[in-house]
Amino acid sequence: MKQKNYILHRLFLGILIGLLAGGVICLYRYLMTICDKALNQHILPFLHSGTPFALPLWCVGLIVLAFIVHMVIRWESDARGGGIPHAQKEVEEGQDSTWDRVIIAKLITAPLCILAGFSLGKTGPAIEFGAMAGKGIATITHRIKRLFLYQPQPKIPTVEATRAGIAAGLSALFHAPVAGIFFTLEKLKKTRNISLITILSASVTAFYVSITVYDHTPIVPFSLTAHTIIDYACFSVLGIFMGISGTAYANSLSYFTKKLSTRNGFSQLTLWTVLFVLAGIVGFYLPEITGGGTNLFVTMLTPSSTLRLLCLLVFGKYLFSMISSGSGLPGGTVFPLLTVGGCLGQCLGMAIQLFFPTLEITPLNLVIPGMAGFFTSVIGAPLTGVFLLCEFTCQYDNFLPLAITCGISHFVAKSLKK
Repeated sequence: MKQKNYILHRLFLGILIGLLAGGVICLYRYLMTICDKALNQHILPFLHSGTPFALPLWCVGLIVLAFIVHMVIRWESDARGGGIPHAQKEVEEGQDSTWDRVIIAKLITAPLCILAGFSLGKTGPAIEFGAMAGKGIATITHRIKRLFLYQPQPKIPTVEATRAGIAAGLSALFHAPVAGIFFTLEKLKKTRNISLITILSASVTAFYVSITVYDHTPIVPFSLTAHTIIDYACFSVLGIFMGISGTAYANSLSYFTKKLSTRNGFSQLTLWTVLFVLAGIVGFYLPEITGGGTNLFVTMLTPSSTLRLLCLLVFGKYLFSMISSGSGLPGGTVFPLLTVGGCLGQCLGMAIQLFFPTLEITPLNLVIPGMAGFFTSVIGAPLTGVFLLCEFTCQYDNFLPLAITCGISHFVAKSLKK
């Protein structure tokens, strides 16, 4: 009976976490969509309209945005950066953040960075939102028991709730409950078996909250066509390529983060002001590499896209993502790296098609495995990469090609990191 009540308590706790995390992330997606549309549909066309003083006026606006972001981060420093490292510290090192302040600060700053045009994504903040939602539910539950049940202070499973919130965050953002569960198992240490009940219920509940607000449609509408041994050989070659390039990406991100964190005598406000103005210039001349990656995806799918153009864009996206993420600005790193991986996969497919035309390779067939393999080599979570891209596309028929690419990519990355 005691064990049954324990399980029911964990199940109910997970449902509450999923409801809060799903609601917060739906609001976050709404704000991000508004800022993304404002940049691409209004601000950038205005800058190219030939209106006098349009660019200087936008530069002034970017300086104001940099000041706002700086002041909010000074108010709550734990909202700085992508969000995944903070969520991991909450679970593994017992870092004690004020959960509601982090949510408020991130809801303000992350959309403003997208409005400025930085190459940042949604995944890191979503995972952080989920972690803070889990921590918030544990805190609120604790207070209710103390106020109304007149019980001594019970042991509230804060760490367990935070783990479940992390799964709920990824699930709500990408409609990927299975990927959210596997992310907690692969990236968070000491996940107990009994806490899987909370993680599962939180992830599924957040998924249902998200699809209630947003339609359950494929985020990346691709379906792989793997029928021959040549196709699977290409996926194997792609896995090796993604393992090498993903390791280089991770090392570069670490290098840029260390360099920009020192700031060489510049204050954080000065550094961020310069970077905000730089983002405005990049957005004016190369809007394809701004944002999480939607603009680059549109370019990839354009029939006139050439191998040279895609290589130049992926190199620009790579550098701009390093600067955006390494500076500590609030925003995610996962979706930009997924975009880079997809573009690299298509570039490899174009190269194979160019040098070996008799193989009749379809370059677009390597986009989704490229995303999964690159994610695996950078993040180090192969099962998460496989299920995330399956749920991205709403196609579990893609499982075997993704598993081959991610498995080889993970092995290569682990070998290189030694």
